[in-house]
Amino acid sequence: MIEDALYHRLVAAGVAKVYPKFAPQDEPPPLVTYETISPGTVESLTGASGLAAPVIRVTAWALTWNEAKDLASQVRAALSTTTRSMWGDVLVYGVSSSEGDEPADMDPEFHAVSRDYTIWHRE
Repeated sequence: MIEDALYHRLVAAGVAKVYPKFAPQDEPPPLVTYETISPGTVESLTGASGLAAPVIRVTAWALTWNEAKDLASQVRAALSTTTRSMWGDVLVYGVSSSEGDEPADMDPEFHAVSRDYTIWHRE
């Protein structure tokens, strides 16, 4: 599953604490959350292609805006790949991301930067 591969990729790169969807309420930042926005199944004219390109939103949470931007840059570096690579048992062909730093929830206590990543991989 690509979400598990993403989790392990970020943890192996030393990117803060990583949680699917929501972090525990008592967990202080810096931390990263992720969620699938679109499953991205790729169909060919003859049916299933065996490829997928899901869009996964990764949000970096920190106490300041600059820390959130730095953490988002660490995520981007961990996910950047221009050649085929194995993320655990998932063959990843490439990753593209949304442009710029997009502020997430306007939580008065924390700052967050969200980016959407399209991860092309073999199903």
